[in-house]
Amino acid sequence: RTIETMKKWAMRLLPEHVRHLVDQVRDRQLEPAVLGKLQAKLNQAFTRNTFEPMLEAFEALKSALKMETETP
Repeated sequence: RTIETMKKWAMRLLPEHVRHLVDQVRDRQLEPAVLGKLQAKLNQAFTRNTFEPMLEAFEALKSALKMETETP
């Protein structure tokens, strides 16, 4: 019960953080394959609107931004 309560609490904040990261990704030149994977995760996250897919989208966006800054 505690974990589910924490997930519900996180869902009050997580979608807004994901939208913020989407704005950051929009400003970057990412490979089409990466963008396709991100779009699939975002579609699932906002369609289901539950913690696990939203967290996966958040992590994928963070990873894509990190990967983009590490490439020369």
